[in-house]
Amino acid sequence: DGSDEGMLYDGGGIAVQARCLAPLADLTETDAATSAAEFDSRFDQAIDEAFQSAVQLDGGGVMWVEPTKALTAIDLDSGSGTQDALYAAAPAAIARALRLRQIAGLVAIDLPRAKPPVMQRVRDDLEAAMAVIPRSPEILGQTRGGVLECRLAYGHPFPTDLSGRMASEVLGVLRQIALRPTLAAPVIEISPAMADWLDTDGVAALAALDRPVRRIVLSGLTVPRLVEPGYD
Repeated sequence: DGSDEGMLYDGGGIAVQARCLAPLADLTETDAATSAAEFDSRFDQAIDEAFQSAVQLDGGGVMWVEPTKALTAIDLDSGSGTQDALYAAAPAAIARALRLRQIAGLVAIDLPRAKPPVMQRVRDDLEAAMAVIPRSPEILGQTRGGVLECRLAYGHPFPTDLSGRMASEVLGVLRQIALRPTLAAPVIEISPAMADWLDTDGVAALAALDRPVRRIVLSGLTVPRLVEPGYD
């Protein structure tokens, strides 16, 4: 009837929509001039972290994440810090590693020994930190040797068949395309190994784009490249 009585309008911003969909997520809002650079920096840092076995923790502790055929082993050490600092930083760091690396199946977490009340507090903090992981992580219990066992449902694993920086660079080129909506017909140059990955585990990354990508496969290429359109 043309009346706007009772209407609510949130401004239509993507940040508002993101907060509605993921109220527990750690979101950082930036202005338009810096958002792309901020995204690039955080994306690259996350990719690098996902490939590192050792993670430095707040307070001087160190966490090692080592996947095996049977399970993923997580080992924690106080390093240059104190045991209290390690216990304070470990739950959030473990939950981040599980989600960032898309770890699934059995996870064995080796924590330094402590008194039962302290271990119970660490376990409670870990359960709270893992509550935001959508794959329903479950803490199974602690073994006689003091290893905390968890299990996570299987999802889409982080791509590991491309080693180190190569995976980061392939995903980085796709990210460049996603950030340039005016690039209607993107073309990328990649190696045969990169092409094989895009045809298998990388299919989901390509499908996430809103337009097709033409690939030029070059046998001697070591770094993927987005081919800039020419202008007459």
